[in-house]
Amino acid sequence: MEALLSPHTKRIVIIWIGRLGDMIITTPLITAIRGSAPNAHITLVTGGAGAGGAALIEGIDELLILKRASSPLHNLQLVRALRREPADILIDFNSAFSRAAGILCRLARAKVKVAFERPHGNGAFDRLAGPAGIEEHMLDRYGRLGNLIGVNPNETPHLKPSGKAPPIAGTGPLVVIHPGNFKKFDNRWPEENFAELFDGFQGRAVWLAGPGERDAVEATASGCDRSYPVIGPLSLEDTAALFSEAQLFV
Repeated sequence: MEALLSPHTKRIVIIWIGRLGDMIITTPLITAIRGSAPNAHITLVTGGAGAGGAALIEGIDELLILKRASSPLHNLQLVRALRREPADILIDFNSAFSRAAGILCRLARAKVKVAFERPHGNGAFDRLAGPAGIEEHMLDRYGRLGNLIGVNPNETPHLKPSGKAPPIAGTGPLVVIHPGNFKKFDNRWPEENFAELFDGFQGRAVWLAGPGERDAVEATASGCDRSYPVIGPLSLEDTAALFSEAQLFV
């Protein structure tokens, strides 16, 4: 497949109406795109749910936020920005159908438009990666999309740690523990498993609580024989800085 990116590429638009985790998982592909087009101006368009994570992605020159329908003037200005100058390539990262992403892709001006194949809405694109598999890991999924445009992303998601990690007492490797999604108990690891895993651990560890999770995390931590501090909630920037200092995240 002919590579679509080069040092001569001037403008790239990425459409990715995802959330925080979605942003992180695509960072290897974004890094590979930047490496293949080092002189390009890269614009990332996302929704409000992904804005915080998108702001921590390295290699992005411009971040445009699609807001809810209650902000029509703002969204009109976004569309004008996408139509002002044609991009060399537009890449839709949404592997599932997104009405908002589809509209933006159709309205944006670009010499080549690339996306995943979906049940409908494929007519706006020049190149299509095969549809996302139900059991396909997202890193593999975006690896295929990268191969379609001539890049090979590595398998290490990362963000730029622009914040400051809170001080953690002790020395040695740091382990950060988060008990999981408290709104989806069926998807969470049982509390007793954390106790079994960390009761014999002799290193430095800290429990991380997100917004509204402090009491629940402290309750989980109390089930362990050995006590580790509970911190948080932290800003996304400070959380990224904490992860950059940790050797393991559970």
